[in-house]
Amino acid sequence: MTRRPCPSALALLLAALGSLPAQALTENSVNVSSRAFAPTLDGVGMRNEVSRNDAGAAPIALSTDTGPQSGQREPVLAFDGKCVVIATGAPCQGDEAPLTTQTVLDGSKPVVVREGTFGVGNASAYARDGRVGAKASSLVSTGMSHATIDRANPGRSVPGKLYSTGSASASAGASTRHTNTLQGPAGGVATITLSGVASSSLFINSTPGLGNTASLSMEVQGSAAPAGQRCNNLNLGCVASFGYGRFADPGSIGPIVQGVEHRSFAISFQARTGDIVSLLAYVGANTSNTGTADASHTLSIDEITLSSGFGFTDESAFVRNGNRYAFAAAAVPEPASAALLLAGLLAVAGRARFRRSGPRAC
Repeated sequence: MTRRPCPSALALLLAALGSLPAQALTENSVNVSSRAFAPTLDGVGMRNEVSRNDAGAAPIALSTDTGPQSGQREPVLAFDGKCVVIATGAPCQGDEAPLTTQTVLDGSKPVVVREGTFGVGNASAYARDGRVGAKASSLVSTGMSHATIDRANPGRSVPGKLYSTGSASASAGASTRHTNTLQGPAGGVATITLSGVASSSLFINSTPGLGNTASLSMEVQGSAAPAGQRCNNLNLGCVASFGYGRFADPGSIGPIVQGVEHRSFAISFQARTGDIVSLLAYVGANTSNTGTADASHTLSIDEITLSSGFGFTDESAFVRNGNRYAFAAAAVPEPASAALLLAGLLAVAGRARFRRSGPRAC
């Protein structure tokens, strides 16, 4: 009897790995930055800028904080008998409407007024399978651009418009992309529906003319295509997206802009059996000077619905209920779990070799 050569343990391991479903891929990315500046009497100023970013398959959470930057400046340069001229060089506006009242010193002498300055910025963001969040917040102090003398009361002045005595900004962004392979009947076409919610809030100081802004942008996209190719020409299309943005700028007369919004979405696209399915969620938040853009509550893909008879080749990232999928809280195996799986596969391969060939195999 002719003996067949025994397969190596490595060959059996590769065969065992080949019989496993194709692995899904998760790509998370987060970037955050914040900046703050406050003028000081020496003209140098106090400043701090912090940036961080990270990317990978595991969940990511990052934050930055400039810490409070504070100092003093002497905003009043001279007094010409009509106007108190401030460091910004703003021209005298004459009879502009008063906001508050402050004491003016002897008009025949230069006026020196020390003014506190302040700026701070912070940002945070996170990303994991199907869920992202971002928040940006910044704050500055304000002062008067110039002042005019109250003609009815020469010992008093009428301050001019407010201006920022410091500067600050913050930005945060997060994205997560999950790719998987659609399995189902040969040549079959599935409809895939993504549903979830986008929650956000904006706050911005109402004082006009200070350059205060806050903005948010959110996007969810689902797409499908054969590996290495562009998407198929299907009835519903192979790409579907949800986009949402908010922007606040009080301009010259705007009120405080503040509000919480919840936007639900449901988008559908189609894929053929064997297509690579991509699920993307992105959120960005930005502020300048005094404002808050908060989308940290969540932008989430809460549910993925597939046509009956279809599924994903790797469902380790999901909790499945019939043809409905939800991202699990911990989708990515820990390194220790991966090592344990490899050891188990080696043991299985060795046992298969022993059974096939007997104790005295080759």
